[in-house]
Amino acid sequence: MGKGGYGADLEGIEIKSAIAGSSFEYQYHLNTGLDKLKEDQVVDHFFCSYAADYQSFQVFYAEGKSLTPFFSKWIPEYIKNYRKADDPKALEASERRQRFRRSIPFGWVSKNGQLVMEVAGGTLVFPAK
Repeated sequence: MGKGGYGADLEGIEIKSAIAGSSFEYQYHLNTGLDKLKEDQVVDHFFCSYAADYQSFQVFYAEGKSLTPFFSKWIPEYIKNYRKADDPKALEASERRQRFRRSIPFGWVSKNGQLVMEVAGGTLVFPAK
């Protein structure tokens, strides 16, 4: 079931996609990002890595808790990026990013994620029929 607003893409599931071999990008916004970072540690994640011709792709699964090392590292970076202007540790306005973006490498996903589906040349090859 999909859900509206910010947060996981589906109820309890975050879905990311990227062209084959590329990292999977996460974006966090000023007012909702910290809650989203915390939620990402507990929801399940599906990563779809697709070929440029869209005829082949792989889908990997990872539990949110397995990604905690990424999210835990990103939380202080997120906070630093969005400190209020009157905070002495705040970044200059020119250094502040509109959206806080980080990525999980394809190599980590392919090594640590569980392959749940693979399509090659438009044909399901995993799991086998």
